Amino acid sequence: MLTYVLLALVSAVAMASSGIIARFSGLSAAELTFYRLAVGALCLLVFVACTGRLKTLKGKPDWRMAVNGVLLVGFMLTFLSAIEYISLANAIMLVYLAPPLSAFVAHWLLDERLDLPDSSLIALSFFGFAMLQQFKFDLVLHADQFPGLVFGLMSLLAYSGFLLLNRRSLPAHSQLQRTFYQLVIGACCMLPFLGAIPVPDQQTLIW
Repeated sequence: MLTYVLLALVSAVAMASSGIIARFSGLSAAELTFYRLAVGALCLLVFVACTGRLKTLKGKPDWRMAVNGVLLVGFMLTFLSAIEYISLANAIMLVYLAPPLSAFVAHWLLDERLDLPDSSLIALSFFGFAMLQQFKFDLVLHADQFPGLVFGLMSLLAYSGFLLLNRRSLPAHSQLQRTFYQLVIGACCMLPFLGAIPVPDQQTLIW
């Protein structure tokens, strides 16, 4: 159990790094979304090749992988767009409401029952978000910040859908296979926007 908790923490930190990289690198949301997914797929391909597990990627991706690829790119693109209007802390907190929201939905739709401690912790997470706003929700409803709130909510919903659909993946599909095809499909969704994405220069390539 502790191993999975640590993996979840590492995953959360790694995912949140996209917001920090966006601020420091100056890359647009479309650029960072495409390269994060494409480079991620490439790294995973190299990893499975070096470990002799290329056969785990064989097989035709099903509709769940396709939809999750779209949800993944939607989640990242809207999150990175949100931080252009609202603070990084608010954008990240909105996105990280997705796991407790997904747990609540899973309680009703996926028969993953929540006990009292679980429900209390979910309520506490939403209360924590309200505390971050100092209980002044008009602060995020200003005209200049409202687009960020909309993008943040879209990111929250896309990420929640991504989590819930992954819970209903077919057992025959390995985690490596699902992750690889979701990254590839997500990167392909950004291909129509590549014409407006410049080739990275030396300063932005490292990001």
